[in-house]
Amino acid sequence: MTADVNVDVEAPVKPLAFGWTFARWRLVATMVAALIQVISLWSVWGWSYRNGDAIYYQGQATLNTRGYWFMDYADYLRGLGQGKAIFNPTASHPPFTSLVFTVCDWLHMTSFRSHSVVFAVIFVAAVFLVIKVMKDLLGAGIGIVAGLFVACNPYLVANTGSGLPETLVMALVIVLMWCVVGLWRTRQLRYGFAAGAVVSICAQTRAELMVLLVVVMIPALVLLGRGDRFERLRCGAAVVTAFVALSAPWVIRNQVTFTNSVFFSDEFGTTLADSNCRATYYGDQLGYWYLPCWTQVPVPSTGDESVIDAVREKAGLDYISHHKLRAVEVVIIRELMAWNFYDPAREVRYGLKIGRTELQSTLGLVLSYPMYLLAIVGAYARRKNAKALLFPLAFIVTGSAAVAITFASQRYLVEAQLGVSLLAAIGLVELHRMWTKKKNRKMVTHL
Repeated sequence: MTADVNVDVEAPVKPLAFGWTFARWRLVATMVAALIQVISLWSVWGWSYRNGDAIYYQGQATLNTRGYWFMDYADYLRGLGQGKAIFNPTASHPPFTSLVFTVCDWLHMTSFRSHSVVFAVIFVAAVFLVIKVMKDLLGAGIGIVAGLFVACNPYLVANTGSGLPETLVMALVIVLMWCVVGLWRTRQLRYGFAAGAVVSICAQTRAELMVLLVVVMIPALVLLGRGDRFERLRCGAAVVTAFVALSAPWVIRNQVTFTNSVFFSDEFGTTLADSNCRATYYGDQLGYWYLPCWTQVPVPSTGDESVIDAVREKAGLDYISHHKLRAVEVVIIRELMAWNFYDPAREVRYGLKIGRTELQSTLGLVLSYPMYLLAIVGAYARRKNAKALLFPLAFIVTGSAAVAITFASQRYLVEAQLGVSLLAAIGLVELHRMWTKKKNRKMVTHL
């Protein structure tokens, strides 16, 4: 791949399809995103099911507004059942999603419906931004098509009504793209600081996203192109400084609160235990998770959640160590299942468990295969353009890694689905270019 792609040159404004300008097409794509969100939220407006994590985030936000910051909402509910309120500090989930809902609650938007509307607004803003980023990176045509593909991808659209953090993840990684492209274009340190801050917020939304420091930021610094090693080190220092500074309050709080060392979250042990057991290796929950797998793990009667999570992590690792070959097979099954290449009907059914209707999951399944084909075309067409491929491939790797170490769920592929949408947009524009070129050759031949 070549690293000298110029994203610094502003192309003259040209009319696109139907003679419309880029600004008009961007407005249309944004309106399409808004319309689809209205239809999607209307379809689930009476949706009564909420994933346990969604209830947790909203409940924790309610406790935050009462001054009980980042307390375990599950313990609180159990305490109410016993006639007393229990307030135990927790880091079972990173804080940013609950913090967003807390701000919503302060503004008197306290229901699932109002939170979904806020997420829908964030989604539409993210579509507007991704159009700009892809225009700056690859041109106006690809920018518009990328925005439309993101706006119409059922796996991305459905997240706004689920009450889960995936809409925030999508928006944040798009902001990260904007920061990196800005760094490439201007080499100004402010973009480096902004990128580091965004990666920190990503990690405080879903803990595994701290890997973006490695899969996005290191290659991005390498691809700065012109400039000496000192410039890369200076930009890298800005990224790391911002990441550490913004992460410090949450990480320090966790270090002084819990017995064991906790950084962004301490739920990995629970996830490891409930996705690595007989039911998920050989039973009807193959590749997924099963609640009794971790609830039946003997845990100490004393000790905070970090101690309990460590016990569950050991149980999960022990099961893996005793079923090494099967563990490899299960990881492959998880990936195939999450990407709709293994028992896709089951993934549709499992969509209900993450707050999606069967129609939303079915649309995602049907459209995923042509999207994958277009993405392959796009990746091949830009195979020599490292900057064009960095974001989608990094996002696909990050999402796939999350599935590999947890379980097969479309939730964990949100950034990967964004990457597929970006590559598919490139692929569609490339096919159109090839078709136009072939058509023009035929016209010349006939003349």
